[in-house]
Amino acid sequence: VLYWSGGDIVGVDIFLNRAQEHLRDASVDGWLLYDYRGMNPIFMDAIGDIENVTRPCWLWIPSVGEPTLLVSYVDQGRFEHLGIPRTLFVSRNDMITRLVEVIAGARCVAMEYSANATLPRVSKVDGGTIELMRGLGVDVVSSADTIQFATQQWTAQQFDSHLIAARKLSEIVLEAFAYIGDQIS
Repeated sequence: VLYWSGGDIVGVDIFLNRAQEHLRDASVDGWLLYDYRGMNPIFMDAIGDIENVTRPCWLWIPSVGEPTLLVSYVDQGRFEHLGIPRTLFVSRNDMITRLVEVIAGARCVAMEYSANATLPRVSKVDGGTIELMRGLGVDVVSSADTIQFATQQWTAQQFDSHLIAARKLSEIVLEAFAYIGDQIS
């Protein structure tokens, strides 16, 4: 699986390491990505497009440790190629039991949620799922900063290019106003 990162394509290890680094820095226990029938494109961006998933699926990225996929027994084969350990469930009740096991000990979890819909682009998880998590004793925070940090870092070359472009644009603006000033007087 490859991830878009500021113009570069990076592998799953870099993506996960960046996400975990940000989670630790932000004192967040983990990032829980959730999807049901394609409603969360951020989930699919993280693992790649997987067709015909018929049940809810979760990707737990703890701030420290190995990520885990929580997927239905019915859909398990669709996730094999990812190389991420899978925990399987067979019913809704079993899914909740396994979810509690997967996130054991987590109290603060990032999800695709935006308080007061401040960033609607990030709000991909439905209210009922947020209620479920809160009912499990979890404080849900927005994953917006984690998404940004994990997927949108510039390389040194990209940053240098940005600085060069900024300097040139500043020069152009000054020259344009100088020209305008000369034409007016």
